[in-house]
Amino acid sequence: MKVRKTNYTVNETPLFQVLTEEEIEAIYYSALRVLSETGVRVYEPEGIDLAHSGGATVEDRDEESALVKMPPWMVDRARATLPQKVVVVGPPGRDGKRKNRMELYKNQIYFGAGSDTPFTIGPDGRTWKFVNDGSITTQKKERGRIVNAGSEYSVELVSPILTYREDIDTLQELIRRLRKAGGFANTSCGIHIHLDGAHHTPRSIRNFMNIIASKNDLFYKALQIAPDRMRYCKKMDAALVERMNRRKPKTMAAIESVWYEGYNGGRSTHYHSSRYHFLNLHSFFNGNHTVELRGFNSELHAGKIRSYIVLALALNHQALTQKCASSKKPQVENEKFALRTYLNRIGLIGEEFANCREHLCKHLDGNAAWRFRMAA
Repeated sequence: MKVRKTNYTVNETPLFQVLTEEEIEAIYYSALRVLSETGVRVYEPEGIDLAHSGGATVEDRDEESALVKMPPWMVDRARATLPQKVVVVGPPGRDGKRKNRMELYKNQIYFGAGSDTPFTIGPDGRTWKFVNDGSITTQKKERGRIVNAGSEYSVELVSPILTYREDIDTLQELIRRLRKAGGFANTSCGIHIHLDGAHHTPRSIRNFMNIIASKNDLFYKALQIAPDRMRYCKKMDAALVERMNRRKPKTMAAIESVWYEGYNGGRSTHYHSSRYHFLNLHSFFNGNHTVELRGFNSELHAGKIRSYIVLALALNHQALTQKCASSKKPQVENEKFALRTYLNRIGLIGEEFANCREHLCKHLDGNAAWRFRMAA
């Protein structure tokens, strides 16, 4: 086995062969017969003319399409013009350099966890997929021990669009099965929750920023955000919040202008520096029109992940429905009591969310039941 310094592991000689040479040849000649006798319907006028000039027969042509039949010699001639080797280079990383390179030619086989990774389509037609994430410190389990691993383990799970009431049970079951299968997450991994931004207004976006800014310290301690991840989910920028509240922009365009103020480079780039905060609005302005919350450590604990999702939904609802929100940080003498009462206020109340409150308050100091310590 030869290992090249890319995002993939390379085998010079395949370890298995799905089809025999005879079977491959049979498929090839069957394809030639389909192309020459049955033909293909082409709906692009330029493509029809190009095929005809190259030797194809054009039949049943109308204003929209034509039936194109390609003789075997035409296919063989086209194959003869193909290069013996194709080099594929990956997108630039955060440092601007292209690190992943694949040379595709005979017996050069690549297995990897990039955008070519197998995906799963659920019974409802939605797609779940694993994609490459170069920011992860890769590890694997080997004989019961966690050891360093190659870049083929640098993957993240991307879910389809989910709704809480209909999909939370499915998501939790998937997490449990991944854990049972031996999966795990380390401190370099994070959970990013995207919230539908369709109903947000300039007022609600300002509210969201102020809510996160006022709870920065409490959230970061409650969520135990790993130091390895701090550069990918920074606290709310105090200068940004101050500018937003001082100018009070009334349009989304004005909100966007304030958000990107002080950054160099084009706003449309995917890995824009402004995205690496607990609250990311880059995805809202130049992505899928979602508000992203990035301040959650990766977990394979179904209950904790549910707690993160519930918190994200509650924060989003507060931002949308509250008339105004202050960025001022309240004085907190009892962290656990402060967060518990806040969670109750934004809707995490009752037995349904008891586990969520427990998970979210677990790492805070103080007493959840009493604001002040009782005298002895």
